[in-house]
Amino acid sequence: GWTSLAALVIFVIVVFGNAIINAVRSIFSGEVKEHVVDQKIDFSAVHEIFGYIPSVKAAGFLFPFLATDVDDVDSDLIGWHDPHRSYDEWNLIYDVPYEGMRRTRRRHDRDQGSPTAPPVSSPQSVPKHPIFSLVKHYPPEWAKKKSKSTKSG
Repeated sequence: GWTSLAALVIFVIVVFGNAIINAVRSIFSGEVKEHVVDQKIDFSAVHEIFGYIPSVKAAGFLFPFLATDVDDVDSDLIGWHDPHRSYDEWNLIYDVPYEGMRRTRRRHDRDQGSPTAPPVSSPQSVPKHPIFSLVKHYPPEWAKKKSKSTKSG
């Protein structure tokens, strides 16, 4: 009876003791051992990666509607490009202007080919802060230099 129970407990401790101790220890200690190696590859160096740009997909439209100001975001991060219209045409932020807005939507008049801006709504209806998401992009210095040389040359 008791001897066989003691033998079973000793057997379980000998065979599974280390695993049981490690499991109990991991419950009470906050130590996490990760085996991660930095690959030394910048996010900006991989052209197949797109950033998260808040957008709204709507049935019947070829591209999603952007829900953030993309002026300071590299257009390669958006993940799509309309060859016939600018991103402003697909951006919802210009439908709800706010006080600190840097500019209005740039529309291209089909007859003249020049950008035109719609009238801004009355000051009473303009909120103080944007209602859409803010997206920031901080490319490394080498990417900024490369972007400037590509645009100028």
